[in-house]
Amino acid sequence: MASISREPNGWRTVQFVAGDGKRRSIRLGKVSQRDAETFKLRVELLLVAQLAGQAIDADTARWVASRPQEIADKLAKVGLIAPRTERVLADPLRCTTIPGRAGLTGHTQSLPAVAHASPAPCGCGRSSWICRALRRRASAETAHRRVARGRRLRR
Repeated sequence: MASISREPNGWRTVQFVAGDGKRRSIRLGKVSQRDAETFKLRVELLLVAQLAGQAIDADTARWVASRPQEIADKLAKVGLIAPRTERVLADPLRCTTIPGRAGLTGHTQSLPAVAHASPAPCGCGRSSWICRALRRRASAETAHRRVARGRRLRR
């Protein structure tokens, strides 16, 4: 389903026919034939899953996740994967309001933005609800220290 072509300057390109019938190309640059074959195999697996309307297998998903952003952008450009989005950590002490929510008044309407951030923006590696609750009132470092002290006392 996919093929590898080599340009006179040594660059390799993987070409395939997408679901819309158009020929798509992904330029790999100067890579070995073996690396180009491996990439071609993964492209074929992504294409088969897309055409069949199924999810990709776990091994291919791990491969896609381990690719650098540049390769992910090339795969997304030809429609084989969804574009990656950058995760932005919210300020844990900043509050946002939920406009248009009927029935919420006063403090209930104001929720910490940390609820929409990554599981552990303080960097402690834990997504404990206690750590999140403490970060509403104190800095991330203070919250992490208090959670760690509480865990030590509980042992």
